[in-house]
Amino acid sequence: MDSRKRERAVGLVAAALCALLLASCNQFSLYGDLTTAKTAPAASGATTLTIQPLAAAVGTSGTFNFLASGGATPYTFAVTSGSGTVNAVSGAYTAPASPGTAIVTVSDAAGASSSANTSIVAPAQLMISPASLTLVAGMPYQFSATGGTAPYAYTIVSGGGSLSGGLYTAPAAAGTADIRVGDAVGATSNAAVTVVVPSPTGAVAISPQGPTVPQGGSITFTGSGGTPGSPKPYTYSITAGPGTINVNNGAYSPGGATIGSGTVTATDGVGSTASTTVNILPAAPSGLVATPLANRTIQLTWTNTATGASGIIVEQTTDPAGTTFTQVASLSASATTYTTAALSPSSFYLYRLYAYQGSFNSPYSNQAFAISSP
Repeated sequence: MDSRKRERAVGLVAAALCALLLASCNQFSLYGDLTTAKTAPAASGATTLTIQPLAAAVGTSGTFNFLASGGATPYTFAVTSGSGTVNAVSGAYTAPASPGTAIVTVSDAAGASSSANTSIVAPAQLMISPASLTLVAGMPYQFSATGGTAPYAYTIVSGGGSLSGGLYTAPAAAGTADIRVGDAVGATSNAAVTVVVPSPTGAVAISPQGPTVPQGGSITFTGSGGTPGSPKPYTYSITAGPGTINVNNGAYSPGGATIGSGTVTATDGVGSTASTTVNILPAAPSGLVATPLANRTIQLTWTNTATGASGIIVEQTTDPAGTTFTQVASLSASATTYTTAALSPSSFYLYRLYAYQGSFNSPYSNQAFAISSP
């Protein structure tokens, strides 16, 4: 074959190979459809657009920040149902002044969206704490507030003193003051302050000191000195042992279940205290009756009213004035009767009893007498 024919044959083979290669490229889409591509394929790590949180509760006129994640930035926030406003860029939502519901929606650059259900609720009632207190002149106290809609602001409505935030300092003179806290939506709550000057009468005292009270009995304690409060100069409490006490007037009762001791405390208007020990005795036997018997003995009967006593002591005298008694019997705590030994005939005998537990002796019972038989 001459050289020209050989070159022509090689050219034909090369053309055929190129045609075959181009057909193969189109069959397996090595280059794609360049005429119809509009957007880049999604990245393998792309996530779904989500608003956070998916549900929220916001106080009336309060604010809340919604966030977004996933999808394609930038994000746009909008209130799509209900009331309130939201910053389109930051997601900061401001609730309306009335309770209700709203839907806040975030959209991304690719047109995806995600929504949060929002409940607009009335906040708890604004309360200042404490609602009242007594301060010594010149002393500070930190008030606090709960409920309402923060932030809070404190003011002195009336009276003296100074205020920084919620820290109130009482004036140097006695008097009263009203402290007010207000919240972001205009709600208010007031506290009453009584300012006292320490009394020159000295330390707090309580009387009586070291009294004894039987089970079921009562006694009234009285405070004095210190710095009396207002409207009640002193308050009273049981700081050890059993019983009940009237916090305002000091009337105390140990009840009927315990024998032993307790402690009662009086507190003045600025928290200074004085205490005393109360000795709680067994309740006295009651209803003692003396009956002469035919054999010159006398039978005693009575009712036990003590709880937890160890025993009963019987005392006797021949003195009608009852100035000196002698113990004649020691009985169990459950005893309700006692018969004497043979006595002198036709003689006067006077009796009394008491219950005891350890060193705690009850008051005496009533006295009863009898004349022995001839």
